[in-house]
Amino acid sequence: MSTFEPTNFRIFITRFLGSFITDFYKEYIDSLPIKGNENILEFGSGSGVCSRMLSKKISQQGHLTCVDISSRWLDVTRKVVDEVSKVTLLQGAIWDVPVSDESQQIVFIHFVLHDIPPEERSRVFQTLCCKLAPGGLIILREPDSRGGYSPEWAKMQAAENGLEEISSTHQRTWYTGDMTSFIFRKT
Repeated sequence: MSTFEPTNFRIFITRFLGSFITDFYKEYIDSLPIKGNENILEFGSGSGVCSRMLSKKISQQGHLTCVDISSRWLDVTRKVVDEVSKVTLLQGAIWDVPVSDESQQIVFIHFVLHDIPPEERSRVFQTLCCKLAPGGLIILREPDSRGGYSPEWAKMQAAENGLEEISSTHQRTWYTGDMTSFIFRKT
């Protein structure tokens, strides 16, 4: 998998702009069907904004595993997550990190697939599906038509990997443009 290390400027800008749209993340995460006792795999933790909010939803019976290809983004995430005892941070390609197949009740993907090179994207999605336990959920929100990603691609990948679509929502904001959120269930 391709590696990416953000510049100091990109980290600063991402965190700075993210501080203005905290409600954007909070409203979304609060709307999700997370009970708190699940094992959740967050793929592409980035600046840790979602990681922090997910960690607050986890009870003592649950666990959050944050995976990112970038050691620099994981350093940022490490500084912002709460309840560190319930959070594991792993750096590397999703097929190389020590997360057992069928061990996660939720796989959370937020604004990361469009950044993955198109030639690697299907393998990444298939690997994430393998990490998901039967009956588990993939929660996905991505910008539409950016980096070769499209909602149609997500639906096709879900069907090819034995997932059923539970819900989809289209939204447009001034700061993200068009985006689609999906919840898929592993059958």
